Amino acid sequence: MSDLPLIVTDPEVLRLPTVKVNPERDLATLDELVGNLFQVMAQRQGLGLSANQIGSKLRVCVLAMAPDSPICLVNPVLHKVKGSQTAEEGCLSLPGVIMRTRRPAEVVVVALNQYLHLVKYRLRNLRAVTLCHELDHLDGKLIIDQEAAEKVWQVARRRR
Repeated sequence: MSDLPLIVTDPEVLRLPTVKVNPERDLATLDELVGNLFQVMAQRQGLGLSANQIGSKLRVCVLAMAPDSPICLVNPVLHKVKGSQTAEEGCLSLPGVIMRTRRPAEVVVVALNQYLHLVKYRLRNLRAVTLCHELDHLDGKLIIDQEAAEKVWQVARRRR
């Protein structure tokens, strides 16, 4: 595996939504991509990492569930969200930026793992925040977009 750099604030890459993995088409590159994601996440001590942060267009992310048991999510889809929490989030692609965000307190995600087996996870608290952060990346959104959306909502509410 190569030591891949993160793509830092490159809007042309980070703002592009990723594309679903097609197992027949993408199988040859999936193993290397997942290995690189795990490697970069560990090197940068991240809680999660999305494929587009290292230059891939595929809908794949990894999460650090516990120190020695990260997980891979291929084509992840949120099935349930519950509650709300406010969190302070940073981003490996936006060094030094810390944003206050509002995220679900609990989520259920269904995806394929790196072996293309169907998996389902119920994530709470920090893990729910991390998953939502990575799903935003896969959709071409950044944490700085959350603040802009919140400010627009606050202004609209005041005008009513």
